[in-house]
Amino acid sequence: LPLLVTIMLVLKDLEPRNLLPVLGHGILPTVRGALDPAAWFCEIFFLVSFFPYLNDQKQTGRVGMITIFFAMLTMVTLNIVTWMLLGDTLPNLLYPMVETAKYISIADFFENMESAIMAIWVVGVFVKLSVLFYALSLSTAAVLGLHSVRPAVVPMGFLSLLFSYWGTPNFAASTEIKNVLSISIVFFTLFIPSLLLLFVQFRKRRGGKGAKSHE
Repeated sequence: LPLLVTIMLVLKDLEPRNLLPVLGHGILPTVRGALDPAAWFCEIFFLVSFFPYLNDQKQTGRVGMITIFFAMLTMVTLNIVTWMLLGDTLPNLLYPMVETAKYISIADFFENMESAIMAIWVVGVFVKLSVLFYALSLSTAAVLGLHSVRPAVVPMGFLSLLFSYWGTPNFAASTEIKNVLSISIVFFTLFIPSLLLLFVQFRKRRGGKGAKSHE
């Protein structure tokens, strides 16, 4: 809701010509810029950790695709709005959507929308970290052959806290390793699972053909 309100309040100041020229520097910068969003979308892979505990597993594929579609729609809309509003200054901004919310000021009364945007961000990060931590603990318990996930929670929590300080001590360091992390996430959550699924489908088809020929 705050995102929709923010977009509605800046509609009158949008400049569609800021979007031009389309692909002015070719397709390569666009492909490079798509790496980080691709990594974000790949993180939905971690939701498979919840699949064994769902009552209706037949709906997981449909709901997952709907989630990805609306996430894509939201990201594309926000990118277009911020680009049309901020123009050439956009590449120099760290958090364009926050700057867009700061832009809003109606009669010196309705402003400070960036607080709502940050609230959404904080809640989203909390949910995301919770899901990732659960997936990490569950995977660790499965690899070690534990009968319960509980023994893995405390050690994984301690290691997560430790690596949060050691791995990214400041924002500059996190920016340097961002591209490496994005490539790693795409590789391990999209490329490898896709290959495994293709391999399983190939084995099933080969197995089916073999059974028919045997008959």
